[in-house]
Amino acid sequence: MAFQWVGAVAAALWISPQAWAGSYSETHLHVWMALVLGGFIISLPVALALLQPGRATTRHTIAVAQMLLGALLIHL
Repeated sequence: MAFQWVGAVAAALWISPQAWAGSYSETHLHVWMALVLGGFIISLPVALALLQPGRATTRHTIAVAQMLLGALLIHL
């Protein structure tokens, strides 16, 4: 999941260009969404995988996080 998160950030940096307003440039919102929202999505499943491996709740949490990361990648 961590590699997917890094991939989402890389995709946001590569696909979403910087927004320009005259001579002022700022990072696009998609990059920040990939960083913050992606980090939030993977934090609980990674913690559960390290602390409680093999439990049903861990597997379900990872499955939900996979779906949410897929939605994030589609949004990018």
